[in-house]
Amino acid sequence: MTIGELEKQIRIIILDTDEDKPRFVPTEVFYAINEAMKQTRRMRSESRYVKGHLNDKLLVVDNVESDFNMPANTNEAIAAFRNAVINMEDAWMDALVFHSVHRLFLKDDPDTQNAQLSDTYYKKFLTVVQG
Repeated sequence: MTIGELEKQIRIIILDTDEDKPRFVPTEVFYAINEAMKQTRRMRSESRYVKGHLNDKLLVVDNVESDFNMPANTNEAIAAFRNAVINMEDAWMDALVFHSVHRLFLKDDPDTQNAQLSDTYYKKFLTVVQG
């Protein structure tokens, strides 16, 4: 799955699909994804295995494993970054979505409803990573 595909799933859940005026700029969503990947790997070390091989890199860019280096805040850099492949098995994608949504709701206008939504998605994340 690519960063862009994951970003779309996250934006649908947080109701942030207006491309002209997004509530969260792309780099905010990318930071949430990065944190989700790190937290998943901390809690489940087997999530570091991809196709049976241990890896420490979070992304694959042009068929080369790469660190998660945030793109410059330009349309071209962001578009290219969205094509990077997440270097984790598909089994962990729900965990990434749920943790990212949790982080974004926590950041966004910390009213009671957003805090509850954040907590709900964090619990969903825990359900996935704790089995």
